[in-house]
Amino acid sequence: MGNLGTRVEQPVRSHVAALDGLRGIAVAAVVAYHLRPEWAPGGFLGVDLFFVLSGYLITSLLLDERTRSGAIDLISFAGRRLRRLLPAVLIVVVAVVAYEAIAGDAGRVEQVRRHAVATLAYTANWVFIVDGDSYFADVAGPSMFRHMWSLAIEEQCYLVWPATVLVVLRFGGRRAVGSVAAITGMVSIVLMASHFDAGDPSRAYFGTDTRIFEPLIGALGAAVWPLRAEKPRWLAPVGAVAGVGWLAAVFAIDDEWGGFYQGGAVVLGAMGLLAVIGATRPGSLARLTGTPPLVGLGTISYAVYLWHWPILLMLRRAGWTGYIVDVTVVVLTVTLSTVSYLLVERPIRRAGRTPERLAHRWRPIGAALASVLLVGVVVVVAMRTTVPAEATTVDEVIAALSAPADRAAPDDTGMDARPVTIVLIGDSSAWTLGGGLVTAETDQGPYSSPFDPDQITLVNLARKGYRLLLDRPAELFDVGEVAAEDLEDEAFWMETVTAVRPDLIVALFGLSDLQERAAEGAAGELDPPDLAALLASPGAVLLDTLADTAPVMVLATPRLVAADMPQPEIAALFETASHSQTDLLNDLLAEIAASDPRIGFLDFGGWLCPLDGADVPLRDGCRTTVDGEPVRYDGVHFTEAGAAMASEWLTGPLLAAAGSSP
Repeated sequence: MGNLGTRVEQPVRSHVAALDGLRGIAVAAVVAYHLRPEWAPGGFLGVDLFFVLSGYLITSLLLDERTRSGAIDLISFAGRRLRRLLPAVLIVVVAVVAYEAIAGDAGRVEQVRRHAVATLAYTANWVFIVDGDSYFADVAGPSMFRHMWSLAIEEQCYLVWPATVLVVLRFGGRRAVGSVAAITGMVSIVLMASHFDAGDPSRAYFGTDTRIFEPLIGALGAAVWPLRAEKPRWLAPVGAVAGVGWLAAVFAIDDEWGGFYQGGAVVLGAMGLLAVIGATRPGSLARLTGTPPLVGLGTISYAVYLWHWPILLMLRRAGWTGYIVDVTVVVLTVTLSTVSYLLVERPIRRAGRTPERLAHRWRPIGAALASVLLVGVVVVVAMRTTVPAEATTVDEVIAALSAPADRAAPDDTGMDARPVTIVLIGDSSAWTLGGGLVTAETDQGPYSSPFDPDQITLVNLARKGYRLLLDRPAELFDVGEVAAEDLEDEAFWMETVTAVRPDLIVALFGLSDLQERAAEGAAGELDPPDLAALLASPGAVLLDTLADTAPVMVLATPRLVAADMPQPEIAALFETASHSQTDLLNDLLAEIAASDPRIGFLDFGGWLCPLDGADVPLRDGCRTTVDGEPVRYDGVHFTEAGAAMASEWLTGPLLAAAGSSP
């Protein structure tokens, strides 16, 4: 009797201990992947298993409700989902926002505000796609809400799927539901493959349209073998084999495997479905996943997923390294998740069973959550990109410099009394050195110059993501290699410099090009050219052209502090390449300066990162602030205090280069 099963008059038994155990395995894989990718390189597949399991259970619930009552109450379904998901995620959002407001860096404020709102609106996955999250994480650190993309996909799916099931059941039966799930899933599979880009797979990975096939795989399984239906005995051993295969994939593949987007995710999803269905039958898989430790972890798996990622980032930003981070993340995550489940999630879910319980027994919890929501809304709304009152924009500075009244008359000595005008160019590191914030917005926005305005008027033209290319002649670079954005940046600089007529142009460049090459599968290192090729490179041509308008001072690039980088994969790249490649980059810049008297070279990197022998506080060979805090909050971008400290050292040499007495 292999289809509807028996005892259909009873509510579906959606809680199966063995399925809790599968949840425990899935969330353990995700946590292991985030803590130590080398331990479980395919641990991200835990999210895929969650998708399949959720699709199976939700569809089983919907089909059972229709069988028992002849209808599906969509409002009650939505209420159950909200009670199940919203309270715990709301607490995490408020906790993260509060942490960022108190201890976070200003460079992440806009990111936090946008991603907090997107998390609560269950649109985080699309916000990450629009923001270009893979790039933005590199320049501002990964978002503490990045893992919320999967919740967004689930809720978007279940905003539509229950109504779809209701409509389909009016015109057909369970098989019709399975057919709709299969057809829609196949479309999604094709979309994933078509959107896949090996250089940046984020569109294929984060998109609802490209991932919805995974919960639909679960829905298809529910249409064939619902949770309470009698199932063939062979599903137990087949499910066990599929479960072992899925677990092997967690250790065998990694997130660079392109096959995942070209059919691999479908195979793994099918394996996950067989494991889910097999775990509902008596057998070895059900016995294993039904063990108390896995069931316990699965019971709190939702909160574990919510808490582990922000806790990990908080510890890394605090400078913690090594296995102590792993142990602390596990202990804090399990503790907070248990508290969340016992005091928030379970009481609210149970309270919602009857209006009386909700109104009386759990009124204090409702009031507490309402207070948390109010505080969260106030903080998120108020948490905008804040800059000091004296902050300005490039347009405002240009307008001020163009006004004749702002040109001060000579003083008693006959010297020009106006401040020196300095234009700053470079990438996001230069932007933050000049008092700017790294945000998700395309426009650089306002900045607050760290220099004394009576001495220096700073025009901060630095552009995040700019790549300086030095190791090949310009004619050997095609338009694809010299990105359109870089060409636009250079055109913007030339146009603005011509309008501003600065006394000095200051340039600070980073290793963005190396990171781009590594991401594209290249060596991720400079190929030193001979002098003739160097002087013909796009970077040297840019500096030569700028020097036609004003003297240029190139600042030596500081070494990066890999220990402060929040992304392990980026930290690993620069931990091995930063010192040697930074030294090589500076050697090339110094050669360009030595060949042109209009271009100077200032060893800013040597001052900021004096390595050993300097009688100053150092972290990984680079200076810290007087309070012992990093000068660059992520090892690359300057904090407000770091920019102020650097400006004090830079003022004298820059005024001298501009021909003014400090």
